[in-house]
Amino acid sequence: MAQSGIDQLRFKDEFLSHVSHEIRAPLSAIMQFTGIILDGLAGEITPEQRQFEQIVLQNARQLQSMIVDLLEVTRMENGKLSVERRFYP
Repeated sequence: MAQSGIDQLRFKDEFLSHVSHEIRAPLSAIMQFTGIILDGLAGEITPEQRQFEQIVLQNARQLQSMIVDLLEVTRMENGKLSVERRFYP
């Protein structure tokens, strides 16, 4: 029974890691193309379009942050996250 629980945890961790990595590629593209539009490299945009693009970029950054957090939790649970103590003057 204990082995079944360990297998389930391993499957969950592998699934979360895989899904997180699969989401990162299209999210990266969304952020890059949004940046191109906001920088005016794809032509001029209206103030309203700029506002919409900024919302897209903000939400994409929030999603990216959540994915990073998810990956860190998975690494922590697997004992693969290293912690380094630093002292700042």
